[in-house]
Amino acid sequence: MDPQKDRSAGASRQSRFHGGVPQPASRQKRSESVSAGSPAVAIGERVSVALKQAPGTPLRRSRTPSGIRPIRFSVLMSVYRNDDPIHFWEAIESVTAKQTRRPDEVILVVDGPVSEDLETVIDHWEAQPMHNVRVVRCKQNVGLAKAMNVGLQHCRYDYVARMDADDVSLSDRFEKQFSYLDQHPDVSLLGGWYRQFDDKMQHCLTDRKVPSQSDAIKQYSRKRTPFNHVTAVFKRDDLMRVGGYPSIDGLMEDWWIALRMIKQGMRLANLPEYHVNVRGDSAFMRRRGGWHYLRSEFANLTAMNREGLMSMRDLVQNLMIRSGVRIIPVGLRSMIYKAIRRV
Repeated sequence: MDPQKDRSAGASRQSRFHGGVPQPASRQKRSESVSAGSPAVAIGERVSVALKQAPGTPLRRSRTPSGIRPIRFSVLMSVYRNDDPIHFWEAIESVTAKQTRRPDEVILVVDGPVSEDLETVIDHWEAQPMHNVRVVRCKQNVGLAKAMNVGLQHCRYDYVARMDADDVSLSDRFEKQFSYLDQHPDVSLLGGWYRQFDDKMQHCLTDRKVPSQSDAIKQYSRKRTPFNHVTAVFKRDDLMRVGGYPSIDGLMEDWWIALRMIKQGMRLANLPEYHVNVRGDSAFMRRRGGWHYLRSEFANLTAMNREGLMSMRDLVQNLMIRSGVRIIPVGLRSMIYKAIRRV
């Protein structure tokens, strides 16, 4: 997913969080008149299939290594008005019912008012007790970074796995990641690789591989983000120690987090395998070009330098390379992106 786009532990289903304050649930009844082929109809059919497959029980049995006390963890998601309901359904399903090692809770931040179709999906998953989906609502759209920081306040477990509202986690993602973390408790942030598909998840367009070893990650971070946010598992307290998600202009939150963690001496790691299938679209490269995007990168890179996260030499090199990439035609920029991701 391209970013830009709690219930308390003892609260009943009759109360919801609005900006952290419990409010009575007062939602208008959904319209019973829905046109054929609409997202709501498709969602309703998918709900029926899911319930027939596993009435009252998860679709997969959660596995943990024998003889090891499993790490308890949260999944943190955010949804906003422009998210597609079907894609959102598939995203939640991929981190709950379809996982071989299921999370202990899912914290879902609803970032401002959303459509009735999205509310249908939220209501369904919130009503499934075996998945423990806890909903946190923001009265207004606050953006991804602030929504994530709100959600972090409601995560009850030391480890937090990120998931976007339109991607699909592979079924063994958490089993592999937490098997690694069981053996490496000193890791503050664990990521992995992803594949990027078209909007229908039918054709793989590209992928993004990142280094796995600590020294290589530090070196890589001098030029670009050394982990894939869509695959990330954080230690909650360590993320909070570096300020949580930064409120910045642009799409560099991940890079800021990585550099701040590295500066604090925290250990980052990536598993050298795919964990998530990412949904792309035709506008992906257009959003990563133009003068506004370039000005945003300039502001962020110079701020990283002022904070001591990036040397002056790296700052100059990054600005020189990125300036050219941002103003060239979209087709050429796409070719460069694909080449860089494989370096």
